[in-house]
Amino acid sequence: MAAQTGIKREVVRTLQTPDIREAKRRLQGALAAMSGDVDTALKAARLPPLTDWTADWRGRAVALRAAVRQADDSPVHNVTTLADGSVVGDSDRDAWLEEAREEAAELAKAKGPEAALEFRSIVASGARRTIQSSADHWLAEVSRARRQKTVAGHRKVFADLDAYLREHETKSLLTMTFADFTRPMAGEFIAWRRKKVSAAAVKREFSAPMGLWRWAMRRGYADSNPWTDQTAGMDVSERGDREDDKRAFTTPELVALIRATGEQWAPNGGGYAATLWDAVRLALMTGLRAAELADLRISDVVDDGTAIQVRGGKTRNARRRVPLPRPAQTVISERLANLPDTSPEAPLWPELPTLKLTNSRGGKLSDRFRLARDTLLPDAIGVDFHSLRRSYVTALETAMNAGGRINPAIIASLMGHARSTMALEVYSSGATPEALANAVADLEEKGFPAEVEKALEETAGDRPPMTRFAPVKNRRKLETADA
Repeated sequence: MAAQTGIKREVVRTLQTPDIREAKRRLQGALAAMSGDVDTALKAARLPPLTDWTADWRGRAVALRAAVRQADDSPVHNVTTLADGSVVGDSDRDAWLEEAREEAAELAKAKGPEAALEFRSIVASGARRTIQSSADHWLAEVSRARRQKTVAGHRKVFADLDAYLREHETKSLLTMTFADFTRPMAGEFIAWRRKKVSAAAVKREFSAPMGLWRWAMRRGYADSNPWTDQTAGMDVSERGDREDDKRAFTTPELVALIRATGEQWAPNGGGYAATLWDAVRLALMTGLRAAELADLRISDVVDDGTAIQVRGGKTRNARRRVPLPRPAQTVISERLANLPDTSPEAPLWPELPTLKLTNSRGGKLSDRFRLARDTLLPDAIGVDFHSLRRSYVTALETAMNAGGRINPAIIASLMGHARSTMALEVYSSGATPEALANAVADLEEKGFPAEVEKALEETAGDRPPMTRFAPVKNRRKLETADA
């Protein structure tokens, strides 16, 4: 459709009238014409038409529900004036409901009667407040005061709850009201999640439904909170479950990770061998969190490839510049030499997909590392990708105690933490680039165990070739387009 950006986000057409009633009369015809124009362009590009909504019929039902909720009840279609002067006819709401009935019949043929029944239920719920519509309202409110990642996490919890209800209760948040949701449902959902994630994770997720129901009770939408005390007595002290149980890698574990070959990182012929080979070394020698590392752009490699700039992250102190030890500089140099796009805003890790939940590539990096770690270090407990950051700060402290030009404030600066005192945190401009570079030079010389230094040196030429330069799904689309 000749969009300048390559993405067509909207189609605009005037209804050519200032009269609201006349505009409503013309609306359906205009929408049909606009859909027709889009369908024509899609068919010319050999793509499915826009009007083929059955693939996402729940999304279509939600859209119709919104239209029903906003529609006017005034008679504007097939209007007739009776002898007594009263006016009868069909309203916009009647028109939308009739369209929903027709589409439900179409859906029954394509997907079956159960799908059609749920479709009609979702549309009909436009006249009442559902749990999903309330959750959307609540999340819109809390997003003003909470971080985007937190709100995204809450959305995922509600998506998991909806998936559970569909599978085990044949219900949906799209159609249920607060009165429909029972305390046993809440308890069974928590038990279901506990089979999939740790007790600590369940307790973190628990804040989403608790927050929603508290909000609903304040607004008068719910009479009680079925989530109260549902996690009482849940043991979060299981081994490896608490943050306190996490630790740095031992020297033998670091050596095993550094000496791992491409086949060991990606035993099934996958394309993440070079990714993990690079990431382990850079995380160990920079202390960057998974998201900080994976979200780097080309322009974040600064000072002629001798330092990395972190634009922001988990805390306000995350913004920082981290000098690179020489082995890390080599890793960065080789990665840059292999990338097809090295423009300033291009990603340093284009092969990693950006997850919708976090808007970050870090989640995929952590997941791929975890899968490989289970094979490389099958008996290791309490370690994950973040343990490389723990190993980095351990090496900094080792170098400091060995006489390196390092102090606690320098360590905090390199880690992206607060620097303890008000004088340093508020009044100081921060450690100078020279002081940070000296600290990292001493880290390289005095911080890492001799076995780790030897492993880094002896494997410097063993980097696996890069075979993936885009996330799998995107790459397949590109290959299909080229073909």
